[in-house]
Amino acid sequence: MYRGFTAVVFLTGSLLLGAGIQDEGKLRPVGLILAAETPAAQAGRPAPKRPGILRRDWPEMAASGGDLLYSSDRLRSAEGSIVFVLCPEGKAASQQMLPAHSEVTIERDRAVDNRGKALPHSDLGSCLLPEVEAEPDIRSKGVEDLSLRISDRGVYDKRIAALSDQDRRELADFDAALRANPKDLVAMTSRAVLLAHDGLAAEAADQYAAIAETWNNQQWAKMLVQGNRRAAAPGNSEPGTTWAVVIGISHYDDPSIPDLHFAHLDALRFAEYLGSPRGHNAPADHIKLLIDNGATLPRIQESIRFITEKAGKNDTVVFFVSGHGAVSNGEGYIVPNHPKHLGPFSLTQVLPESAYPMSSLFSLMYEMSPRVGRFVMFVDTCRSGLIGQISEKNIINKRIAQAINDNARNLMALLASDASEDAGLAYEHENFGGGDDGHSAFSYFLLRGMAATGVREADADGDGKVSLGELADYVHDQVVKATQRNQRPTSFTRVPNPEKVEMADIALQGIRIDAWKPVAPQTFGRKAPSKAATPYNPGNAAVPASEADLERLIRAEEQGQEVMLQYLEGDEIPQTRDDFERGRIAYEQALVLAPGSLYLEGRKEFFLGRRLIAEKHYDDAIAHLETAIRLNPRGPAPYNALGIAYLELARNSEAIAAFESAIARAWYWPYPRHNLALTYLQLGRYEPAIAAYRKAMQLAPDYSYLPYNLGLIYVKMNRNAEAEDAFREARRLADRRAAQNTAAILAEAYAQRRAAPLIALALLESGEGRETQAASHYDEALAALEAFPANKTRLMARHDLALLLTRRKQNWSRAEVLLDENAASGYIPSQQTMAEWLVERGKPAKAVPYFEAMLSARPEYIGARLALAEQLERLGDTQRERSQLEAARQYDPENVAVLVALARFEKGQKQFDAAREAYNQALRGASDPRLVRQIKTALKELP
Repeated sequence: MYRGFTAVVFLTGSLLLGAGIQDEGKLRPVGLILAAETPAAQAGRPAPKRPGILRRDWPEMAASGGDLLYSSDRLRSAEGSIVFVLCPEGKAASQQMLPAHSEVTIERDRAVDNRGKALPHSDLGSCLLPEVEAEPDIRSKGVEDLSLRISDRGVYDKRIAALSDQDRRELADFDAALRANPKDLVAMTSRAVLLAHDGLAAEAADQYAAIAETWNNQQWAKMLVQGNRRAAAPGNSEPGTTWAVVIGISHYDDPSIPDLHFAHLDALRFAEYLGSPRGHNAPADHIKLLIDNGATLPRIQESIRFITEKAGKNDTVVFFVSGHGAVSNGEGYIVPNHPKHLGPFSLTQVLPESAYPMSSLFSLMYEMSPRVGRFVMFVDTCRSGLIGQISEKNIINKRIAQAINDNARNLMALLASDASEDAGLAYEHENFGGGDDGHSAFSYFLLRGMAATGVREADADGDGKVSLGELADYVHDQVVKATQRNQRPTSFTRVPNPEKVEMADIALQGIRIDAWKPVAPQTFGRKAPSKAATPYNPGNAAVPASEADLERLIRAEEQGQEVMLQYLEGDEIPQTRDDFERGRIAYEQALVLAPGSLYLEGRKEFFLGRRLIAEKHYDDAIAHLETAIRLNPRGPAPYNALGIAYLELARNSEAIAAFESAIARAWYWPYPRHNLALTYLQLGRYEPAIAAYRKAMQLAPDYSYLPYNLGLIYVKMNRNAEAEDAFREARRLADRRAAQNTAAILAEAYAQRRAAPLIALALLESGEGRETQAASHYDEALAALEAFPANKTRLMARHDLALLLTRRKQNWSRAEVLLDENAASGYIPSQQTMAEWLVERGKPAKAVPYFEAMLSARPEYIGARLALAEQLERLGDTQRERSQLEAARQYDPENVAVLVALARFEKGQKQFDAAREAYNQALRGASDPRLVRQIKTALKELP
């Protein structure tokens, strides 16, 4: 079977942040906002619009002091103003002010308006900015405590004395500026950059912490705090050992991801090798073994962070990943598992929120390289074909090769297939290892050449050692031969002499590797070996006491990730306010265990913002969602939620920009396309809405809510035939998903998803006079929801079916039973219909309880109170009639209908003064000429 992704990583070097994948123009900021002011709100007037910043693939967000500026950014002052500096490399810095109602585009050394005219400016002295991407990968970033200071004054003075005269003078200038103004952002930032450049990492960390504390907790400053603290931390000088994260996923709970067969066996055997003398006897507690349902995103993420932080400068860090990989928007990801995944959603549709990016690994390696002995990389990637709905080529090999070529020092890597091949696949088969111990071809020959006891095949020169060069040649030649040239491994090395780098001492004991048997040529033309995959159950291994906090952190993150995965489903399984609060609490608990993690903080802010939308606190929600975006600008979920907030406020252009930003980061995710369609629908732009739904359905054909909502648009356009086709497709998908679903927690959600298109079909057919078909579809919908008697969709369907039956003038008794049962369940439309029926039939005594039930749920319902008072009048119950009229007046003292009814009541009771008062008050509020005449006549008739 061809493999999606198998990787082993030992690294000995460093990679630039972003792994050479990011646009070079986005790596270096060119300016800095000093202040963004909005005038104070005035009573009785709308709140002034805030100054904003727009960036490529971003919606407009509030500009604030401390924001970095990049080429092509746009600034809008709205009703406020923005003060900023530009710091072009090699040129004089300048300070500029954007007045109210203005807009400029930032270039490398100037700001220009829409006519290309440069903004006036004043020259500044020296200005330095850090190299920070506009959208950095922050998964491995964070700070423990901004208030912590780690520099030592005595050591600092000695280091300063060792600097060049020019650096000392420049640093003295910044120090003088800060003595004059301790919050001088330009001086603070420039000083931090200079300190880091001169190797004073501890002092640079302290300065960046001061920036983050002073300037709105800027994400970029917090990220640089940790990077410099890591660089300043003393290295572990103990004798070298091995630390490893070993991942193998054969069975995926996401049904859209094809299972592998031997990935977990690759990982198990590799972990066994690490613990052998040949593998340097790595202690068991130095190896994080993550198999099948244990290889969740939080566990992968935190295990990698944990291991790299444990390793010292004499240690080797090892990553082994065997499973699927995928690529989206040019970024390669390790596809994790999620054992609690419940719906039809494919984990690969929103990789930035559901998978582990390779750039995070590269970024972490870059930061850790001064403190870790070595990393060596073995990567087995291929073109995976269709993973979920993603058919983009799996080009992880190409991205890794690019990163190695562009940025690596002392890095050695072996890739399972040539990065230039369009069809470079990685194959697995039971014959690679014999018996039940199958492997991928790459992992098998890697282990055989490096780890197999008694096997000397890779020792080409016979010196008893296997060098990196020998291992690379051996794996390449053997895999090419064994796969009939269908797979060609390749190597990348950035070490002086690969032949001198020892990978194995074959005199030491390794592990047992069975001989392989040739595989039939036709095997490489099909997708599966002869035997079926067997899910691996790793059991419940005891957690070492020293890792109790790590385990609690992972559990908290897994709880939050479960809520996130459900959110990514969109409206297929709608979430509630309590779901979002559950996600917020999970990440808040995680932050207690990993304080300062920008990734966790961003997730917490996202769920808080989404909860505030559910509570209709839209302005507060927008503020928190913008914070989430600033913390993790690569994640698409906050952009989508921001768009929902704007949509609720009818700020449609801003909603469109936010949804397009989400789509730019997750091309295959249907949810923002659905929301984009809803925005177009609100604007009356039906054709763009239809196009958005059709694209979403093409990318995610398993969701029933997409054709269902498309059908609703067609109904609005009176394109009933197309609407009916869409509803039938929604029904088909919903029925299929309901049949596949085994999770009791989602039973009602799937039942409702099945019923919705049936009800839509019934309404469509009823409107066209096809009442028999409509009644049949109502009955099917009710059957789908039979197990959920209180479901609101079921109550609505029962009510509509009852009205249909009465309109057809048949089966009145069933209609009355449906309405009566609904009324007993508290469904107000059915209570009202029953009450009105009974009134029409001259049965006021039976109608009264239905009116009272309606008022029990909605005491402010004036129409129901007046109708109830009318029935009480017929029954001669004047005391209760008075109480209903007075209650109606209490809820709405100026209601003309209530005042007229009360006046008539008082007249009947011969309380003429009270009647006159009520009529006069009604007259003051009446606007209909006919009603005015009636009230005046009634007043004249009073004694």
